[in-house]
Amino acid sequence: MAYPNHNIPIHIYTDASNYQMCAIIVQLKRPVVYWSKKLTNTQQNCHTMEKELLSIVMVLETFCSMYLDAKLFIYIDDKNLTFANLNCCRIFCWQLFVEEYGPTILYHPGKKNVTVNTFSQLPCWDELPFQWGRMLLLSSLTSCLKALTSAMTLP
Repeated sequence: MAYPNHNIPIHIYTDASNYQMCAIIVQLKRPVVYWSKKLTNTQQNCHTMEKELLSIVMVLETFCSMYLDAKLFIYIDDKNLTFANLNCCRIFCWQLFVEEYGPTILYHPGKKNVTVNTFSQLPCWDELPFQWGRMLLLSSLTSCLKALTSAMTLP
């Protein structure tokens, strides 16, 4: 982990699954922030593209002071969000919010987005049976840490 530096470009890798969204903020190939949030029941009913964009919006809202005067690159694994002709009202409002930060949004295929995919696929504690919960969670965290250490070749 490192402290953010506003003079260096910031790279944000985001992902959303059916039950949670997550992001990793990186500078100079070093993680600055690991962020995740469980989706509410209403958010779980959203389309995949809306979940992906919501994860970007939530990260930008949460760490807004970190992005002041910094060049911002956001990597997503949903290619539809790289197009400008989206006309859903909710998506349009979220896109206007994201554009306030002036990021460059780049498509990063899910297979190359190993670290963020690992975080978004972790099982939630309340969804696991009690007797197996700790063992499954520990094994998931172990595999997550292995994926993080092997995939720290972020651009």
